[in-house]
Amino acid sequence: MPRWAFADLLEETGNARDQLRAQFIRTQLAVATQPLYSAEWVRARRLYPDIATGWLLADTLPKPLPSGFSWRYFEFRRGFPWAVGVDSLQPLRDSGLAIFDLAPIQALQLHQPLDGHLGLLAEWPGLERLHGLGVAGGWYCPRTVAQLITAPGACHIHELRIHEDGFSPSGLQTLAESAFFGQLTRLEMYHSRYPGTVIVEALATAEKPGAMRHLAMAFCHLTGADVARLVQLPWLQTIEHLELTDQPLGPSGVRSIATQGHLTQLRILNLSNTRPGPRGVRALTQSDHLRNLRMLDLSHNSLGPEAIKALAAAEQWDNLSVLNLANNPLDDTGVIALARSALLRGLLELDLRNVTVHDQGAIALAESPFLDNLLLLDLRGCDQHTWSDKARTALVERFGSRVWL
Repeated sequence: MPRWAFADLLEETGNARDQLRAQFIRTQLAVATQPLYSAEWVRARRLYPDIATGWLLADTLPKPLPSGFSWRYFEFRRGFPWAVGVDSLQPLRDSGLAIFDLAPIQALQLHQPLDGHLGLLAEWPGLERLHGLGVAGGWYCPRTVAQLITAPGACHIHELRIHEDGFSPSGLQTLAESAFFGQLTRLEMYHSRYPGTVIVEALATAEKPGAMRHLAMAFCHLTGADVARLVQLPWLQTIEHLELTDQPLGPSGVRSIATQGHLTQLRILNLSNTRPGPRGVRALTQSDHLRNLRMLDLSHNSLGPEAIKALAAAEQWDNLSVLNLANNPLDDTGVIALARSALLRGLLELDLRNVTVHDQGAIALAESPFLDNLLLLDLRGCDQHTWSDKARTALVERFGSRVWL
């Protein structure tokens, strides 16, 4: 209620920038409890393409910050800054509580390199007010990791981001073996220098299902064999949102995801830049375990007409709401096959940015009998200079402001 009231106060000033901020707050509040594939989220993305980050309102971040903090890393949630970057741990211990007077901060991102170690953070009184934590480039060992995750104040942290080898492999194993790991609902790992096999084996030491709902791993060198091992881990049984982007998974890795029987809770699957090929796409469409999928990202995968025809033939995704095929060489053949597919009948958002679409493909989309529910069609960067007036007019008449050209 205080956030709604603040938005109303901003609206009353009559200032255009304040009104924009008020609408942003209201929009983030409206989607805060909704899944990313909901109609509320799709409408929000159409209104604010950066709704999940708040970059548009970076100028509203409170300044000056207490010593040791910076806005190099920030994130908005429910209309206000949720996370702030930490440049130095010593000032954090001395005067860091002042950050809570500036914004409703609930997460910290530790930058690299940091002086001291996580023991300082473990002793910080503000730790108990955190729900999220990010560590980068620390290569923290088991002893240091244990200091943090066993601290009484860490009991409320349920989101952890590990960037650029924030934990060493043995430190990662200490994390996986801990009770702290069982309380996490979201784990993100980015830009690791270690082999994917080493990361997966460390995570495999977590033997029991916990509370994990969201797992994101990017640039972690995961091969098909690594993913085959990863998706068998017991704690993935509760996963609803899986991102394994920018990895050399190949068809075999994607097939492992499609055939792993305990991923039945999966609602969001992001396989951007994983090179599944037609075989991998076909495995996904034939999976009995992915029937509840609502959001699928296959962008940046060099998927041509053959792969898209396999996707278009999918029959089990009755509830698919968001489909991202951006930056793939679909060509008109693939786009036409997609437009004629019943796969699209419940779709709310279709991302076809930077694909090759000419008149035939554009008209096929405009005439598709399966896109009546569509709220957002993104066709930016699709060689529109080659389109005829007929094609452009057909799209605008069918979708109006719901199509981005």
